[in-house]
Amino acid sequence: MPKTIGRPYDRNGQEAVHDMAALTLTAENYYDKVLGAWQGKSVGVTLGAGMRGQLTPGRSNYYSPIPGQPVASLSLDFPLVWLAALEECGPEITPADLAVAWLEHLDYPQDEFGYAALNLRRGVPPPASGAYANWFRHATGGVLRADLWAMLAPGAPQIAAVYAYHDAKLDHSEEGVWAAMFLAAVGSAAFFLSDSFTLLTIGLAMIPRTCRTARAVKTALAAAGRGASWLEARESVQHEVGHRNFTDAPQNIGFFTIGLLYGMRDFGAALCAACNCGYDAEVVGGALGAVLGIRDGSIGLPDDWLRPIGDVVIAGNGLRDFDTPRTLHEVASRTVAIGKEIVAARCPDIAIVSEQDSPRASLSAFEPMQPAGEARIESVQSDAEDEAPLPKPDASSAPAAEEHSDRTAPLAQAPSTYVEPALAGEVRVRVHEPGEQRGVAEIDHARAGRDRRAPADPEGPCGGRQVHDRG
Repeated sequence: MPKTIGRPYDRNGQEAVHDMAALTLTAENYYDKVLGAWQGKSVGVTLGAGMRGQLTPGRSNYYSPIPGQPVASLSLDFPLVWLAALEECGPEITPADLAVAWLEHLDYPQDEFGYAALNLRRGVPPPASGAYANWFRHATGGVLRADLWAMLAPGAPQIAAVYAYHDAKLDHSEEGVWAAMFLAAVGSAAFFLSDSFTLLTIGLAMIPRTCRTARAVKTALAAAGRGASWLEARESVQHEVGHRNFTDAPQNIGFFTIGLLYGMRDFGAALCAACNCGYDAEVVGGALGAVLGIRDGSIGLPDDWLRPIGDVVIAGNGLRDFDTPRTLHEVASRTVAIGKEIVAARCPDIAIVSEQDSPRASLSAFEPMQPAGEARIESVQSDAEDEAPLPKPDASSAPAAEEHSDRTAPLAQAPSTYVEPALAGEVRVRVHEPGEQRGVAEIDHARAGRDRRAPADPEGPCGGRQVHDRG
């Protein structure tokens, strides 16, 4: 096979793409984190299903009742159909391809799904299909499938947000789209970063700074920074962005943030903190479980939470003419296969390599760093904006203003996300030489006006040992 001019090759004649990449991820680690994402999502959906629609705070600290299998949920059905469509169309998949897969295999008439399906059958293309006559355009339908794009674009939050944008605009607009972009970016960054404040900052960089979704996240951050209890943080989010529709995306993203901050790096405590907030706890639990699964990997998830639901995949009643995978391991293998294609086609700064080919100084998903160097997170200061800790969005490039003519444009060719280089709060990664200070996250918390660490709350969302059954 002829070699491409300008591309490096190793001693065997294969393209040595990983030598050019800024970040590398071993194939074994990639699979472990993708499997962890699917397992964490299944756990979170199963935990939150019993509290979905609950408008009062819960007090559960474990499954109640203890299940014998995972629940069937749209949070799994939609991503599975999307995964099959990706296997057929590849990285160049378009919103029209997703729309065809939806109408062929998914029959869910409720809320935004029903309005969007009706619009699509009428010939209304996205983004109008998600905005026109859709009372639920700000709901969580895009959030429940955004973590798939995070799994497929590891370490590339902008690419993940682009895919999530084109996906969510099928049945949402504005807040429903921005919430999906936020979550996809957070999950993508979690492949290489673990600090909650840093992950939330990256997610916020993808959406307009004044939107309700961003306000919900910042409200939860402010509550944790002033030492508020979990319940006070929940009330603050409701006061700032609360909505009568329990599936409203901004308030549920606020509850997702509470779980991430108040979980204190404990998987079960984080899920309980988020799901006990109620409202759309099923989607929130699935979203948070996927991000925590990416961050910790399957090997880092507690067996006490995985054992009751097992490895099985339960199809929902709305799936039709679809070959549902039997196990989460099978789903993870198929996700990794597509993810490698997307990384090769759309993520030039990321390389997925075998264990023996991993560079010594790579940022390989929180494995012990080699003596050649260590990664450190730095905050880039800017004189252009002294007060705001986050990048300023460009209103002219907002997704809501997109023309209908991009219906057949590939997903990865979306308008640029809301990131301006070298603004305050931008996160960069560089490798330090041996002998320098190790393991320090140098995020400028003073500019954000708060401490990112959540306080210990003895009477918090998982306080007490009694598991309360909702009856």
